[in-house]
Amino acid sequence: MASSMRETANIIKEELENDPTLASYVKSFKAGDLRISRMIYPYVSVANISLGIAPHDTARDIHTYSIQIMAGTRSLVPGRAFEGSEQSGARGIVQLCEDIVAVVRDNTFGGIFFAPPANITCKLYENKNSGGIAWNAGVAFAAFKFVSR
Repeated sequence: MASSMRETANIIKEELENDPTLASYVKSFKAGDLRISRMIYPYVSVANISLGIAPHDTARDIHTYSIQIMAGTRSLVPGRAFEGSEQSGARGIVQLCEDIVAVVRDNTFGGIFFAPPANITCKLYENKNSGGIAWNAGVAFAAFKFVSR
């Protein structure tokens, strides 16, 4: 069982890396690295994790994790970074976001969380001043686990 936020980030990254669909086209998987200017596109990075702790009963606390996975695509072909291309098989940020959500949904990440994630959201946005050739996404979710005191 993951005992630190760093271990939790690495376990989530490994689950994303081991997904056959993502592994077929994502070139860079990271944990804790948000230096977008240094990323190799397309990329996925387990980026932000926050932790809230609340008492559950006399022996256990409940740990509530808020996790954000960042992703990005880039293409010089107009529109391809956003929506991909059926003809070439290129995946855009829309498909990348959907593929990340498919891995996260119904996943307890090797049992580190007691239930699959809740409140999964995805936000897409264009890289500033990219002229549409680079897009990013943030997939966010909440996950919970019990920890003995």
